[in-house]
Amino acid sequence: LHVKRHSFPTRRSSDLLLRDPDPDVRIVAACALVALGEPPQPTAEWVGYWAQVRDWNILQQLGAAAAASIGTVAEEPGCSPRDQQAAVATLQAIGGPEAVAVLLRLAGHREADVRAAAGLALGRLGAVAAIPRLLELIEDEETARRAAEGLALLGEPALAPLSQLLATGRPAAARWARSEEHTSELQSPLNI
Repeated sequence: LHVKRHSFPTRRSSDLLLRDPDPDVRIVAACALVALGEPPQPTAEWVGYWAQVRDWNILQQLGAAAAASIGTVAEEPGCSPRDQQAAVATLQAIGGPEAVAVLLRLAGHREADVRAAAGLALGRLGAVAAIPRLLELIEDEETARRAAEGLALLGEPALAPLSQLLATGRPAAARWARSEEHTSELQSPLNI
């Protein structure tokens, strides 16, 4: 009877696993390494691990490399509202094209609170490319207020598309436009 001896992964093989193109392999490898006593590192190779343990501070430090993983966490069916909000806030803090792309995706999330938070974050980041999505969100009563705030933060580029939407007379847009509170929100940032 011949028994093969197994050894722990070498540094080289664990590094290869942490750089695998499959994000699931990277996460499993990172979790296995931690279980074997390896301290997790605040590097891009460990992004999946930090997303799994919801360490928003380290994910923010990792920046653009973490954006996709943060979005994946926020889209998980079992993700808590607290973690969803933290994911959006972390993406806003990261900023840049990678974070904007993920926030645009989250602006279509199944949960209204996530859609609304993502819409506002897009406005705060000055993401003019988000105007069409924010116009969709403004028509939903659950997300209209934050979408309006996001549009207001975008300033003049949002004015013409918003005027066109209001001219359509759609019920949600018309209700929003009649509200004095929203009128002042738009006037102030646009200096009207």
